Amino acid sequence: MFSFNRNEQIALMLLAGALLIGGVVSLVSRYAADRTPDFEVRKGAVAPPSESVPDTARNMPTPTALIDLNRALEKDLQRLPRIGPKTARRIVEYRNQHGPFRRVEDLTAVQGIGPKTLERLRPLITVTSP
Repeated sequence: MFSFNRNEQIALMLLAGALLIGGVVSLVSRYAADRTPDFEVRKGAVAPPSESVPDTARNMPTPTALIDLNRALEKDLQRLPRIGPKTARRIVEYRNQHGPFRRVEDLTAVQGIGPKTLERLRPLITVTSP
């Protein structure tokens, strides 16, 4: 009846293999799609971000009210950008040893706070008379 040479036999085997693989992939994708949960966008499902803008350096929200250097606790001072637990402790210790801050610029007397850090903190802090 029909006889195929060696090259034609190889071509037919490759074609049959491709059809078989394509069928298997089609079946797997069809049944796997049924098990995947549907994702849809629902308006209002997630609350919009609040007005506070996160500090990208530490990914912490910036404080909304000014922090008074003469009344703030260590935990309040740690909410400021670039102020960690050690620096907050130094600020409180400085205030206890030298009395209340008279102006914002006095903060540079605390170890670890230089002019650049002061300029970053200036819009977030205040000094009131005790």
